[in-house]
Amino acid sequence: MIFSNHPGVFMKFFLGTLALLGAAQTLSAAELPAREPLSSYELKSPSEDTLQKVSRYFEIEGREGSAYRVLVPQAQSGLLHLLAPRAELKELDTAATLRRRLATFQENASLVAPGGYHDFTAVQGWLNGKAEKYPGLVTIVEYGLSAGKRPLRALRINSDDRRAKPALLITAATHGDELITTEVLMSLVDTLLEKNGQDPRFTRMIQDHDLYFIPVVNADGFAERDRYDYGQDPNRSYPYPNDPARAPTTSIKAIISFFEEKKFAGSIDFHAYGEMVMFPWAYTYDPIAADAEAKLDGITSSMAEKNRYDHGPISKVIYVAPGSSCDYYFWKTGSLSVAIEMGRSKVPSPYQFPAYVESQAESTWRFIESF
Repeated sequence: MIFSNHPGVFMKFFLGTLALLGAAQTLSAAELPAREPLSSYELKSPSEDTLQKVSRYFEIEGREGSAYRVLVPQAQSGLLHLLAPRAELKELDTAATLRRRLATFQENASLVAPGGYHDFTAVQGWLNGKAEKYPGLVTIVEYGLSAGKRPLRALRINSDDRRAKPALLITAATHGDELITTEVLMSLVDTLLEKNGQDPRFTRMIQDHDLYFIPVVNADGFAERDRYDYGQDPNRSYPYPNDPARAPTTSIKAIISFFEEKKFAGSIDFHAYGEMVMFPWAYTYDPIAADAEAKLDGITSSMAEKNRYDHGPISKVIYVAPGSSCDYYFWKTGSLSVAIEMGRSKVPSPYQFPAYVESQAESTWRFIESF
């Protein structure tokens, strides 16, 4: 327990770790560091003090009642046990568990829904296919490159470029292992396009909005089936009011520039899992301005009416989470930003795809119609 006896040693260790993570963002694709395995631990009924200490250094991935799932780089397991001695190991290597799960789906393909999960190349093919099928309505926008030199791309649906209308952004796979979010987003886009001109509700949504969809935010993590962006949590790398100089990952830096360029009036960031629809603040228990809170509470209440998700400020619904997309977009642009934790699994069986899509469909349509 060297850290408990010598807090200065602990601080040097922690700052050194941060420096290494930051340095990784400046390397060329050939020099990018090897990915460090993540372990998953469970904290049962932790005290508020323990929870706050753990969340300062590690990502709290999810919550089930009073039990919290914490993701910890394997090399830092000792630090977790220093902060939370009762933490229980659930998965030694989360990426390896994910690969085994996908392999099982593939082996049992005849028993589940056809298609399975899209890989990064297949997502690019889907994007290109939509632009080819719906010329004049769908365009593909490349807004940057990942650290690994993969294209960062958005699908835009706009029926009339000459008309001023609110721009909205819906994103998925900020965490590269939350594969269901990409499948749901792609299915929602398919429905929008297929029903345009056939169903007045969907026709109005497209006519009255400038819609952007990003199926994969964290391209490198998604391609490697890795949650993080070369060791750094992308959804804790956004600057926020208490840390305005925080350095975002390469993928997040690109989407920040894109967001500020397009001046999106509202956004949804899809995550998994937890069955929650939330809004700022995430970094503090303090409320946002009353007028904005009233708007976002009304929007999320409507979104949660059918799927019965919990709703409210992120810090109160789940936990304090500094450095999130939701906080940054609201803080910097005034955008009405929403974060959704869908379902009960990051990678459910493909047989469950329709149920996951159904859980988000009405919620998403109501969000769009709020603008």
